[in-house]
Amino acid sequence: MPHPSAIETHGPVIEITSVNTASGKTHLLYYIAALCILPSHWHSVPLRGKNSAVVVFDNDGRFDLCRLHSIMRSHILGCHKDNGFSISELDADAVANAALHHVHIYRPQSSRSIIEMLKGLPEYLLQSDCHHSIRRCLAAILVDGLSAFYWQDKLTGLGTEAPGYQQTYEIIVQHLREVSAQFGAFIVATNWGLQLVENTMQLVGGLATVPGSESASFGATHRDEARVPAFRSHLPSAWAKFVDLKLVVERDAVIPFQRGISIVEALSDNEVREKAASKNGFTGWADVRGLSVGAQESISNRDRIFQFRITQDGITFMT
Repeated sequence: MPHPSAIETHGPVIEITSVNTASGKTHLLYYIAALCILPSHWHSVPLRGKNSAVVVFDNDGRFDLCRLHSIMRSHILGCHKDNGFSISELDADAVANAALHHVHIYRPQSSRSIIEMLKGLPEYLLQSDCHHSIRRCLAAILVDGLSAFYWQDKLTGLGTEAPGYQQTYEIIVQHLREVSAQFGAFIVATNWGLQLVENTMQLVGGLATVPGSESASFGATHRDEARVPAFRSHLPSAWAKFVDLKLVVERDAVIPFQRGISIVEALSDNEVREKAASKNGFTGWADVRGLSVGAQESISNRDRIFQFRITQDGITFMT
């Protein structure tokens, strides 16, 4: 199970955050998981998978394997269509079902239980009689709901400033680092964006306005550049220092009706608004604050932005 090229340093760590719920964070984890566990090809058709395994820490208890299956199924059908091939829905389901054997889900109930699960993770992964992934590499460790136990910890005596709370995250980071280094896996975690950094805005190309602005819809591209907010981590510094890159995502807003608009104009605009809302569009950008100057320069303004749509069938990225 250990990755043959695993070294002493851990894999990259990415944090996905947002201000509001239902902003697409977990769906990005579904997409990452799908690409990790799917095969690279199916009967000569490229599926762009890594043929690996993933470990999921489902802190919120909402990671849905049925939804992951539908996203993989849509991806498989789309890859065949894009390459001029066809595949039956039955075969697509079979490929997705086989891949699901390589998703290993943990559902902790507290910060302390995360630590215990991380301690036992290497032993579990290396036992051939426990799972189907013994001959696969571990591609990723996905943590959904990093702050799920934030209030629990605060109300049970740890407190956000207490030494025990700080130490808990230091231990979590230590074990994540060790497992990542041992198996050559990268880490992606979803988190809340609670603390807006006042007077700190990032210049990003391709966004029309600041999220939440009343003047325009977030994610529009009629201007080349705009400034978007950045967030300070509310978790202990041990986690903030552990993260290599932070992504911020938000649902695209629909432009509200202007004041003083007539009923006729409102009815006319409403059709456009409903069409925009039905697209289920989301926009994300890279928060490059804290990165080295070289790393910031390597990520151009245009490269900092990505847009995607979430539909009943799956997730689609716009290019």
